[in-house]
Order: sequence, then structure tokens, then C-alpha cells
Amino acid sequence: MTRKKFLIFFFYLFGAPLFAKSPLIEISYKFDAEIQPMNSQSQFLFFDCTGDGRKELVIQTNRDFYIYRIDIKNKTLVFMKKISGIPPGTESGRCQYCLGALSPDHPRSIIVKSQTGVYYFPFNNEGLAEKPELISPITNRSDLPSVIDDFLKPARLIGAPFIQDVEGDGYDEIILGMGDEINILKICDKKPILSTPPQTKTPLFRKYKITNQTAGISYFETSLTSIIPSPKNNSFEILVLKNPKDAPCYEIFETLNPLGYAALPNQTLRFDKTLGKKLFDAAEQSRGDSANQTAHELLFRRLLDINGDGWFDLVTVTSNRNFLSPLTKADIYLSPAAADFYVCNPSSTVRMRDPLGLAAFVDFNNDGALDLFNLRMDYNPSSMDDVADYILGETVRYSANVYLFNKDKNIYPEQPDWALPLKMKFEVFYRSISPFDVLSDFNGDGLNDLLIWADNNEARVHLCGSKGFEKRPYFKIKGDDISLCLIDKINNGAEEDLVLFSLKQMRINLFILGEE
Repeated sequence: MTRKKFLIFFFYLFGAPLFAKSPLIEISYKFDAEIQPMNSQSQFLFFDCTGDGRKELVIQTNRDFYIYRIDIKNKTLVFMKKISGIPPGTESGRCQYCLGALSPDHPRSIIVKSQTGVYYFPFNNEGLAEKPELISPITNRSDLPSVIDDFLKPARLIGAPFIQDVEGDGYDEIILGMGDEINILKICDKKPILSTPPQTKTPLFRKYKITNQTAGISYFETSLTSIIPSPKNNSFEILVLKNPKDAPCYEIFETLNPLGYAALPNQTLRFDKTLGKKLFDAAEQSRGDSANQTAHELLFRRLLDINGDGWFDLVTVTSNRNFLSPLTKADIYLSPAAADFYVCNPSSTVRMRDPLGLAAFVDFNNDGALDLFNLRMDYNPSSMDDVADYILGETVRYSANVYLFNKDKNIYPEQPDWALPLKMKFEVFYRSISPFDVLSDFNGDGLNDLLIWADNNEARVHLCGSKGFEKRPYFKIKGDDISLCLIDKINNGAEEDLVLFSLKQMRINLFILGEE
């Protein structure tokens, strides 16, 4: 082999992937005095405010929104507008918000929940909103018809608002838990309901009474109560967790028609006391050692279509949070197709030696079923000194395991089908990326890749292939004093993009991985 051919071969084998797999565009922007005050409570989101198909950067400070246009061609941000009037935030100082298309007049809106009520900032086709409009009449009852006033007790918002197209008309309703009720709010643009004057912007109301609040129901916490689409008749269902520590059960209320919800649950998943104790934070024997008997913390409950049959299954993941004898357990309750009941015993149980409690359900092999991803620390501590060494970051090694769901047998394997240790020292960046967000498709091939945050302020993405995660990082991004990390499809491409923000330097870096 000639020297020229050797250099070409060497570059193709080692050098080309490093150049070909680097981020396409990097935008670095330093904020000046246009945003005041910027602090750790500020929130960042990407939202198409103008309706041109491109997302803008929206930064929410204490009482204002700042909107920036992302100029990919010139690799910079352009300040567009400041919107004032955000109502006082929650006790933590942060407003809770979501995004939605509420009506033909307001196809793009930011919904904000504060201490005083729920407001929305409409972005119409002619430009940006000047001020928010009150949509939850918690503080202003005088302008409401008496028929709606009954829906306001007690005036206590629980949990963040979320949106769902409950009526199926293409526009979102705002769903709130208030006291012992669930309220569904719709902006009145087309027709009056409940005698609401059609010329007003008073929201339309749907009310669904759950039960007495003293029964132990938690409303609209992310993992406890949810509204989900039903495969039957294009309807929606409300899932409510009742009595989590006494006689736990799930009750599922299915919509009878677009105007209301059934008064009684048509499906109930009940647990006996033994199983209930295991699921709901009761003490459980850990590793067979009575000295290590600890309560299992419930990490999350979700309704997911695990086996890909179009019906939602129940997933619970618990962890004993014990560093000496760590154990995380995932229980799967499959819903039989075309049956109005759920099984009362797990169809499959996966036990993971995982002190982090990091687990996610994604389809790794594109067979329609959700596989179980588990990120774990590899160590065998013999004393608390060993545990302290690992907590301090000494000689820690992580590995990523995937349990491929077997659709033929409707079970997960006891051991992962493949486990590729990532031979590097890293820690998961928890400050903004939750344990369920480290898996994202960064190259647009439909497979979920792994994002890790190294101990030297370096973000690394490892692509997922047919045999697991690649050892060589897809790309590395070095950051300094990073206080915020976001994942979003900034340019609406198939690839996820990465956003890093430094509060100390007042600088934001956008790494756009897809085409412009």
C-alpha cells in the first residue's frame, strides 16, 4: 500500500467520521441588558410564535416573555419583542406553562398557571400578543354567568395545566384539577355552551366530579392522573389513582360523548393488599436481608402501549434507593385487546440493579413494542467507604442495558438481550434533563440515542445501532459553567438539537444537527 493510499484509508477509517458527525450549525449568542432579570428561575422554550413554521426562542423571566428569532443563516439570535404582564408565579417563583392551539383565532398560545389563575398569551396570525387574557376565572367571578359559578369551588389549582383535544375538533382544551373536580376549559369562538354568551371570551366549561378529596386522590400530578386517548370510538379516558396506601386501585372513566364524562368508572384495575404494598411505597424485603428492608419509592406510573397492540398497558417502576443493595423493579400490566379490564398481576417483571433508578421505555428495534432502557452504575461496594468513593466520583463506571420486549411471548427477558458498557467516566446531567429525556433521536434514523454529560463539562451523544450504543461518541460538545441544557427540534427536522445556556456568562449555544 502506497503512503497516499494509507493516508486516505486512515482518514476514512478514523478521521472522516469525526468530521462527518459533528454538529451542522452552532449558534452562540451573548445576552446583553435586554433581559432583566435573568436568573436560575428563568425558563426557556422554543415555540412558533409567528406561524411561519420556524420556532422562536421564548424566555420567561419573573414577569415577562422575551422573544428571539433564530437566524440560522447568519448564526445569531435577533431580539423581536418583550411581552409583559405575567401574573405572579407559584411559591417556587416559577409559572407553569404549556403550549396549545386553542381556537381558530388563537392557533398558537402559551398557557400559564400562576397563584392567581390561569392565563393565556395568544399569538395570532397578525403578530404577537400584547398582554395575557384570563381564562380561569378564579379572581373575577362577577363577569360570569351563574351557571358557571358552580364550577369554581374550591378555587385551588392543583398541578400544572395541560392540554388535550378532548372534543376532537382540532383545537385544544385546557384541563385543570381544581379541588375535587376536573375542569375542561375551551375558548368560546364558535357556539355557546352552558348559556355562555357567544360574544364573550369566557371559556366554555366541562366539569367532571371525581370523588371526595379525602379519599387520597392526587389530581393531575404527572404520574397519578392523566387523560389519554382511547382506541375505542376516538374517545378519551381519565385515569385516576384512588387510595394509594390503603386499598389502591385505578379507575378509568371513559367519555360517553363530547359533552361530558361518565359518572362511574367503566374499568377498574384493583390491587390486593400484598401487591398494593409493593407498588405504593410500603416496606418490602430487599435482597432477602432483613437489615436492608427499605421502602420502595415509586418512580413513575404510566399508561403505555408496551406490546404495540393499540391498547394502553400499565407500567410501574419502583426503586429501593439503597446504595448498598440497589434494586429497581419494573412491573408491566398488559391490557388484553378488546377487553374491558386489565390484568391484576404483572405480565412481566424486570429487576434491575440500578441505584440511579433511571429507566425509560422506547422502541429500540422498530418492532412496534416498547423496550426497557436501564442506565446503571457498575460497582460492588463492600462498605460505606466504597459508596462514598462512588458518590464523590471515584472509579465510577456506568453501563447502558436494554431489555428487548418479546412480542411473541408478551414478556421482557430476565436479562438484557444485549448490554454494552460505556467505558468512560460520566454522570447524568440532571439539572434540566430528566432521567427520561437522556434518550433522543439525534441523527434522525428513528432510533433513540444516548446523551450523557461528562464530568469535564462535555456533552457526548452515543448513537444507537443494531448492536447497541456505539462506543465512539457521535459528537462532543464542550461547555463552561452550564446551568441549563435543553433538547428540542429547533428547525423542525427529524434530528433533535441541543441547547446549552450559561447563566454566569449570559450566553446560549444552539447546536443544530439537522439541515436548515
